[in-house]
Amino acid sequence: MFARMVQIENTKLFKSRLFWVELAILAGLVVLLFGGMFALSQVLPDEALEAQVAAAMYWPASLNTAMGLASSGGLGGLLIMVLASVLVAHGYSHRTFSLWLGRGMPRPVVLLAQFAVLALAAALLVATATVVGGLVSVLITLGAEGSLTFDAVNYVQLGLSILRTTFTLLPYVAMTMLFAVLTRSAAGTLGLSVGYALLIESVLTQVLLFAGETGRAVVKFVPATLAASVNSLNNSTLVTATVNGQAPQIPMLDPVPAAIGLALYTLVFLGLAVWQFRRQDLTA
Repeated sequence: MFARMVQIENTKLFKSRLFWVELAILAGLVVLLFGGMFALSQVLPDEALEAQVAAAMYWPASLNTAMGLASSGGLGGLLIMVLASVLVAHGYSHRTFSLWLGRGMPRPVVLLAQFAVLALAAALLVATATVVGGLVSVLITLGAEGSLTFDAVNYVQLGLSILRTTFTLLPYVAMTMLFAVLTRSAAGTLGLSVGYALLIESVLTQVLLFAGETGRAVVKFVPATLAASVNSLNNSTLVTATVNGQAPQIPMLDPVPAAIGLALYTLVFLGLAVWQFRRQDLTA
């Protein structure tokens, strides 16, 4: 029953124009990002700064640069929240929830199937950014240096990095689904989700950093900070990764506790969404 529901939701995802538009937007922005960095590297008067920009766009460090654009701290978080807002809220406006429940599909199965498909969408967003960034950087690197070394990448770790980055998007998927169940509106859900990302995680986090040790301790447990900690492991993608030796401005937990924290956020948000969904009257 769950597999059947996942198949149905998966078909809806790949027929969704919004999903393909988001992939195209992300791919286009990756190309613009690398093109902009290349143009910037040609005019920078500071050689040290020019070297930093070049390192971010040349193979293989470019893979992490592109992946970062699709992470929760980049455009990926916003895109997956938009997609989740529309797909879940449309279950109310198009009355597809009532349709499947009328055919005997358990409510948790319906919502969990949507979560599984949105997790797949998140993985495809991250993979698309990484592949497009890799291809563009190959062309830039070959044009600038005349050669590149494919063995500079640990491809097993590259795959794990895509999975890790996808994992850090899951709390935002679950949170958006909860907002969609509570509001039954795509506009309301998007407003709450984006408002949280831009105001609470961005602005409030910066405020807390100046609130002494208590504020800095709270920042460690914000989903964005936990995601940054987990994504720090993505440096293992490079066989010869470099570290600048500077301490991060935002205090972070170790990656394993951070991953546990993200899993708890996901389970709590998703659990609340299922609980509220089971209590709703969908005949109104």
